[in-house]
Amino acid sequence: MNGHNNIHSQLTKSLERILEDAYLSGELKLSGRKLREFPKPVKFDLSDTVLADLSKNRFSDVPDEVTTYVYLEKLLLSQNVIRSVPETVGGLQSLTYLDLRLVAI
Repeated sequence: MNGHNNIHSQLTKSLERILEDAYLSGELKLSGRKLREFPKPVKFDLSDTVLADLSKNRFSDVPDEVTTYVYLEKLLLSQNVIRSVPETVGGLQSLTYLDLRLVAI
């Protein structure tokens, strides 16, 4: 059981580091993490994010948080299980690239 807690702690730490890097760089890189839910960036304001790479995960919906990133230019959602794209994605006025490859909508 202790090994499981240690792995969970390492994953949480690495996610926190990714969120901190996103806060500093404007690039949220969560590709290939097998996520079903979007991590809550409690400590960091990611509203200035310009790139969100959420590809190769298990998201069934576009995370609501991402649709509030007003400066978002690139949204990568390929290889997820997204059922539909909400209209709020169309309201992202800075968005110039949306990747939905290999998504069965």
